[in-house]
Amino acid sequence: KCRYCHAPIGWFEPAMELGTAALFISFLYYYLHLPTPIWHLLAVWVGVLVCLAILFAYDMKWFILPDVVVWPLVALSSIIAIHRVVTSSMPVASAWLTAGSVLVLAGLYLAIWLLSKGRWVGFGDVKLGLALGLLLDDWMLAIVALFFANFIGTMIVLPGLLTGRLSRTTHIPFGPLLIAGFLVALFFGQGIMTFLTGYSS
Repeated sequence: KCRYCHAPIGWFEPAMELGTAALFISFLYYYLHLPTPIWHLLAVWVGVLVCLAILFAYDMKWFILPDVVVWPLVALSSIIAIHRVVTSSMPVASAWLTAGSVLVLAGLYLAIWLLSKGRWVGFGDVKLGLALGLLLDDWMLAIVALFFANFIGTMIVLPGLLTGRLSRTTHIPFGPLLIAGFLVALFFGQGIMTFLTGYSS
């Protein structure tokens, strides 16, 4: 229970605590095994993970991605993207790959937002897509993130529709799905692309 109001604490809060700890441990393992880890960007990445954890929890509980967290995430993502481009041996190609990633994630949801006049996705998803697109360094990784965001969403929603627990008008927060798809692309995207196409960036 809460020590102040004595309201019972449900499953969500401890699940978020454990999930955030697992995220940080997984990312540190991933970062340590990069061919050339960039240590002065590690603090920026930690800030990114904190923002993602907050947005995941906030959208799950209250169906909104607050600007007070999204815009700092965009700023941190921009630092990582700019550093990647200016330190690349082929900065123009790196910039185009990043632009393609942004176009896939942010551009698609901007088009859906405009087409549906905000009924199908919120503008927060567009801004989140911008940040995640900047973090991924390849438009193909962005497609992997997009695929898994929708695949995970389908696996969650479809059983609910079949059992009647959900309807076609049920509000499903898409921010957590985008974040989950991004993490799959970040940790496993290169392996998935290599396995399916033989492509490796």
